[in-house]
Amino acid sequence: MTARWERRAVRLAWGTGLCSLGLVIASLVLLVLDWKAIDTPATAQLSNFLSAPIVGILGVLVAVRRPRNPIGWLLLAIALAVAITLAADFVAIRGLLSGASIRGWVEWPAWLSTNPQTLAFVSLALVLLFFPNGRLLPGDAGGGPHGWCSPLSPWGRGVDDRFGADSIVSTASQCS
Repeated sequence: MTARWERRAVRLAWGTGLCSLGLVIASLVLLVLDWKAIDTPATAQLSNFLSAPIVGILGVLVAVRRPRNPIGWLLLAIALAVAITLAADFVAIRGLLSGASIRGWVEWPAWLSTNPQTLAFVSLALVLLFFPNGRLLPGDAGGGPHGWCSPLSPWGRGVDDRFGADSIVSTASQCS
């Protein structure tokens, strides 16, 4: 890894973190402007307002200190996805309260407010797979993963015939 690449990675991490923080602040402004229409804490999305900055700060800290560790970048992706969801949701609410048609431009921010959630959940699953050392499913010298014992596991031995009887028997014998 070159020093030039590390500097770019640090700038990208800070830029992503600050972008997500800016989107959260813009969402907070829209929340204050539309406070009369917010009737429940679920509509105010308090959990997203808390999680986006916390996850973003953690992501920036990890990505700046260890740019090659994917956990920091996945945390930044989660923070950005949650911040985009917040901003799009409150833009859609603001548009509807101002009298825009449901089938007009408001449809796009409403669509955008639901789809980044999938990215956040997939990124969270990947964080759990990469935790604690930043490597995906660390395996032993024989290629079998530690703690991931399943007869139909694609990481089992039998490269040519992954789901054949020989592969299932050899994978089951690894687990015992």
